[in-house]
Amino acid sequence: MILPWLLLLPFILYFTVLGGLKDASLGRTEVKAQEVFSLRSLVTEAKLYALQGQGDPVSDREFPVPSGNDEPVFGELSLSGEDLNRFLDIWGKQEVVSGSGGMCHMPGYGVRLFNKKKQIVETSVCWDCANIGVKIYPGVRLTKGFAADSPAAAELLQFCDEKLPLVKRDADEILELESFPKDLTTPPVTEEKPAPGKRVKQWLEEYEGTELYHALYLPRDWEPGKEYPVIFEYSGNEYKESLGIVDECDLGYGISGGKEYIWVCLPYVAEDGKSNQGKWWGNFEATVDYCKKAVPLVCEEFGGNPGEVFLAGFSRGSIACNYIGLHDDEIAEFWCGFICHSHYDGVKKWGYPGSDRESAFVRLKRLKNRPQYISQEKSVRATYEYLHAEYRGNFNYTPLPFAIHTDEWVLHDHQWREDLRKWTEHVRIRHGGRFGFK
Repeated sequence: MILPWLLLLPFILYFTVLGGLKDASLGRTEVKAQEVFSLRSLVTEAKLYALQGQGDPVSDREFPVPSGNDEPVFGELSLSGEDLNRFLDIWGKQEVVSGSGGMCHMPGYGVRLFNKKKQIVETSVCWDCANIGVKIYPGVRLTKGFAADSPAAAELLQFCDEKLPLVKRDADEILELESFPKDLTTPPVTEEKPAPGKRVKQWLEEYEGTELYHALYLPRDWEPGKEYPVIFEYSGNEYKESLGIVDECDLGYGISGGKEYIWVCLPYVAEDGKSNQGKWWGNFEATVDYCKKAVPLVCEEFGGNPGEVFLAGFSRGSIACNYIGLHDDEIAEFWCGFICHSHYDGVKKWGYPGSDRESAFVRLKRLKNRPQYISQEKSVRATYEYLHAEYRGNFNYTPLPFAIHTDEWVLHDHQWREDLRKWTEHVRIRHGGRFGFK
């Protein structure tokens, strides 16, 4: 008779002493999630970890998250004194909600709480996906929803950003672009037939016989029947020596180096309907319509993968990423990611309709969780402050250490181009197929 009781003893202890009854009634994930925010009275020390950032991680240690792919640590901070008290006050206001939040978990910060050197809480917080990481059992982590849209959650994000910012707003120093070797030259646009390594003029059927064309580049490794990611790009304004035409685009070529990606430069339709608009948008509805027709056409004819389509732009083209690329729900579905260099829709009111922040925010809401790479010469502070106040999104901010307003920085060999290439490939692998037109 003793043996059966011995077998039952662990279960009796679990349900009477170790909280098993509470686990059974509320669910263990719910119980453990509530403990994340409710044990603050026991905390004597807290550590904050930046799980996103630019450059190299600060150490080889990674922070455990529910996805199973532990996150690199880009910064670490121990909180004490008034900072600890303020943090715990904010931490205790956070609310667990039903469900597990978004389908993904891309945390900005990790948190560890200690009681006299003993770790009592370890969690990761993702505002984008509205969830936290919860350790259920040793080696088992799940996500649990939290009220990421609440004032308390905004206060927590502000505290974390103040103490351990994920984003560098300003370049550390200003360098001469020409001090880095120029190892790429953008191919000229010709009227040859499409072929690997050639950049050629292409016309939509209704614009044949006019000067309104897009420029198509097939990568050197292009083969018929295979699928390739595609970078569509808009040029900057007509300004000084620049004519504001598709021939002057550079970003897509610099990112790809001429291989693995199809690259297409799109025009702005002038009011006459026969040429490219050099400044701003021309016939805006016709410009949007041109994009809606050209994107699926290129993918169908040349093997573009509909789930791996990027939109890029410089200056006016950077604004176009949202102004055109998020104009309506239909066109917003085209893109898996955006590369916005120098200027951003909504930061400044320009002289055309819909450039105000209220209109820009309507477009921004169509972004959903699509990633954007945002760069600018010297500083991204204005764009960061605009987006930080208006919208939580999947943004990578890069202040470039160059004073010159140009997209030719991608034609030079340096770390910032390499970082952009890594970001693009990461987005293609992680987000490709999640978005895109059918």
